[in-house]
Amino acid sequence: MPHPSRTPSSERRSLRLNDVAHMGAAELQPLLQDSFRNLVTAAIADATGHLPRSSRKLLHGPHFRDDLVDALRWAEGEMQVASERMTWIGDPRAERTGHQLQQIRTALAQARAEEADRRRAEHRASAGHQVDTDPAATARIWLRSAFPDRFEQLLAQEYATAQLEPRTERPGPADVFDAIEWGASEGYLFATMTPAVHDLLAKSPLAFRNTVAADAREQDERNVELRHPLLLRRWRTALDELAEMTAPLAGAASPTLLGPLTTDLDAMPRQAAFAVLNARRFLVASTSAPPRTPASPASTPRPSPSANRTSPNTPPTAAPSTRPCTGSPTSTPPRTTTSATGYGPSRPGPASWTHPS
Repeated sequence: MPHPSRTPSSERRSLRLNDVAHMGAAELQPLLQDSFRNLVTAAIADATGHLPRSSRKLLHGPHFRDDLVDALRWAEGEMQVASERMTWIGDPRAERTGHQLQQIRTALAQARAEEADRRRAEHRASAGHQVDTDPAATARIWLRSAFPDRFEQLLAQEYATAQLEPRTERPGPADVFDAIEWGASEGYLFATMTPAVHDLLAKSPLAFRNTVAADAREQDERNVELRHPLLLRRWRTALDELAEMTAPLAGAASPTLLGPLTTDLDAMPRQAAFAVLNARRFLVASTSAPPRTPASPASTPRPSPSANRTSPNTPPTAAPSTRPCTGSPTSTPPRTTTSATGYGPSRPGPASWTHPS
């Protein structure tokens, strides 16, 4: 699984489709480990049938399979916007790009199915689903479930006999972020409170959202402090807010679904049309790899992005980008990997775009 790279971006090797088509697993693995950008390129090569067998086995193996869905979701969004741009400007590569997009969507559906199968298998193998071979224990569980009031009465009697105060019941978590925060406060999740984490916790909602947007513009140097368990809720909320603010300019079906391009780019000034395309790319970045959350507060969190809303009229500090988008599927992918800090995955975002106002 990739980790945030310590290699300076100027020295990091960015792979192209032609590179990975002739690269074996031994050579490819450290490059995938170093950069999510390269993982996206390998995922596209695999989806389009240009990845050698040994490299394909590596990509679908335990090191990278958990990140494959994220990479393909990113690639799908990038390819869709690239196809829209090419169609608009009359680029002859539009038809080929559209065909690659369909191949990526097929691969994504398969990867999602495989991921769902793995999660079901892990769920069935979890402690709560193990068969208890003690018939007395099984009978007690059944009786407690069938007669909950009688169970509480007997339990209260036992506390009274032992002259103990009944245990205070804590309400169940309202959501998974509540469970994570409770787990951190109770010591089930270990995460160091660094000065950077304290600074992020002290930021106003607007300042924190702008920090998240700035982090989204980076790919291989992520702000790992955002993965701290006590920041996951705010991170998720900020990403949702950015998506909601971007969706109108992007002409998206919703803040969580890009949908087909319905905006008439030909009727707009060229700069405004590119702003729409860049907004669509930013929306892909903010929704394509939701933070993954753990099944229980006793496990290390993987935050899935994926909220409280802010007013769309609240102005972000950064101006909307009007730089023509290249549409390259390997130019600015996200990073969604577990870090060496143990905070969980980073969140995707365009490296050079600003979130639209």
